[in-house]
Amino acid sequence: MVGSALMRAPRVDLLARMLRRGAIKVCGLTRTEDAQAAFRLGATYGGLNLAPRSPRRLDLEAARAIRASAPLAWVGIFQDPEPDFVLDAVHRLGLEAIQLHGGESLVFIEALRKQLPSGVAVWKALPWDQVPARASDFAADRLVLDSRTHTRFGGTGVSFDPVQAQKWPELQEAIIAGGINPDNIDEALALKPWMIDLNSGVEAAPGVKDLHKLTRLFNRLDTYPPRRGAAT
Repeated sequence: MVGSALMRAPRVDLLARMLRRGAIKVCGLTRTEDAQAAFRLGATYGGLNLAPRSPRRLDLEAARAIRASAPLAWVGIFQDPEPDFVLDAVHRLGLEAIQLHGGESLVFIEALRKQLPSGVAVWKALPWDQVPARASDFAADRLVLDSRTHTRFGGTGVSFDPVQAQKWPELQEAIIAGGINPDNIDEALALKPWMIDLNSGVEAAPGVKDLHKLTRLFNRLDTYPPRRGAAT
């Protein structure tokens, strides 16, 4: 079985990438040139941040332009959204998955799932330092484990903690994030997650990706043997 977010319309090029490097998302894309570079280097997913308080926030028109610039599988990032806004974004942007990055409850997510088009995956973001949970606790397909500070959750530049990571029961089905960069990608891969989520660790500034960092990181990925379990 291929990854749930690609089951709707599997594309040979994306499946081949997942088999070679595993699932890789470049999140917080705000420029078409960065989306194109991410695809060229080997990313599978691109993240469009639609959360109003994010420094990488896009409106739907800007998100649509970036989405059209590269044939990635696209994910929308939301934070405590109105359901109608999520549904509008899914339809207008052709999203493969939605990533909920706020305090969304089980009841909220269950109700939202019933309204989503078939095949759209739901990913729930949780901080690394909270009490461990499972995706099913939030009616989600996968968890996104990310870093937080006192003022922000996600995109903080704070690196993940490999020790904290060990306490999560579904780590190999999860998406891991938190300051992943060319210098700590080996530690991230050692956790054997389903997906590596790149954002602040490959930026020159919030929303501006650093091509040198991205290239170094993907070059490092290419030194590893194929991650054949990553597309299952």
